[in-house]
Amino acid sequence: YPTALLRAFENLQCPKKALVGPWGHWYGEEPVAVPGPRVDTRPIYHRWFDHWLKDIDNGVMEEPPVTLFVRRHSPPAARMALEEPGEWRSENEWPLARRQDRLLYLGAESLDESAAELEDRDVFPYLAGSGISSGIHWGGGIMPWGTPLDQRLDDANCVAYTSTPLEEDIEVTGTPIAKLYVSSTARVAYFRVKLIDVAPDGTAKLVRYGGLNATHRQSHTQPEPLAPGDVYELDVPLKAMSYVFERGHRLRITIAGADFQNAWPVGEPGVHTIHRGGGQASHIVLPIIPHNTSPMPTPNLEQLPPADPEQLPTSTEYSITQNMAEQTATLHLGVESGDADNRLQVKSAFTVDNQSPANAVLDAGGHFRIRRPQFDIEIHSDEQTCSDAESFHHTVQVRITRDGKLCFEKDWSVVIPRQLN
Repeated sequence: YPTALLRAFENLQCPKKALVGPWGHWYGEEPVAVPGPRVDTRPIYHRWFDHWLKDIDNGVMEEPPVTLFVRRHSPPAARMALEEPGEWRSENEWPLARRQDRLLYLGAESLDESAAELEDRDVFPYLAGSGISSGIHWGGGIMPWGTPLDQRLDDANCVAYTSTPLEEDIEVTGTPIAKLYVSSTARVAYFRVKLIDVAPDGTAKLVRYGGLNATHRQSHTQPEPLAPGDVYELDVPLKAMSYVFERGHRLRITIAGADFQNAWPVGEPGVHTIHRGGGQASHIVLPIIPHNTSPMPTPNLEQLPPADPEQLPTSTEYSITQNMAEQTATLHLGVESGDADNRLQVKSAFTVDNQSPANAVLDAGGHFRIRRPQFDIEIHSDEQTCSDAESFHHTVQVRITRDGKLCFEKDWSVVIPRQLN
């Protein structure tokens, strides 16, 4: 969501403000807003609407239009931290006008300041089950669980390029873009790019990511197949970010053919190639923010205590199993929230097949119960989304009971042809 909203903010030609915080699917003042720091955002909205709806001259439009949280390193963990290290800062625009693009070129397992003179390449197989360390970035997932783990868990399923240790802190704020030269044995290929912070002890923390189905290299509405063996230039934008890579840490770029916790696998098996050096110098463009010698005033925000972990949703399951005989990977999710009178239970299982990537299946079920003195309502839903080489299939069943008696029931399904995906 932040990337789309910030892209909209950049293009709006009107009075505007943006508050960019670290939280997940919550407002900053909500008791369950993680990761913190939590702040009360309501006074900001109040002053905005007082100015524009009541014509109150409260000075809100004289203040910097962008309030930004700049993250710093914390160790990766499956559960969101209650608080993340970083700082709040005011800015005059988005993207930041003072940014300086820095190019890092893919080398022989390295990230280099200049491209190699001779062309070379790295080859890796497409495995639909790649991405066991990525965490979950869609919808609400099972927050606060399902955040990225140590990225070294995926080393065998990707190609990786790592810088030398940084001699000073560098801040990356904006939208990094990976410019890749790629080829594949398949007509359809997906490329997942991750930007990773490698701590001095080797721990690899996912900072930001981006992905592109290469058949969409020219258009999302009119995809074009790849010609096996031909080399294509791809621009893969990563999600918007603001993060400080600290002195002594290293930057790492990894590229894989899937990220199965977050992107439905493409249907064709294949072997992919990343070309580098010479006239096919794959690289990443990082928007570096230099130190501001005349910083703007620190935002005046009402700080709140960290979230209460007892109020956060409970994960009943977050696991990934790999069937080595059948070459499949399955993601199991379960979450519960609420109390006895307002209870939500959700579970799902998503299985992908490394040998036959066109075949994937997601089974999910939900149960929501609302109890009051006047009634007892239960909502049951079950769905399956699956794919084969030709189509996507989606079926849903919903049942609603009141005081144990069925009062609503509906089943429906849809089949959508696969088109170069």
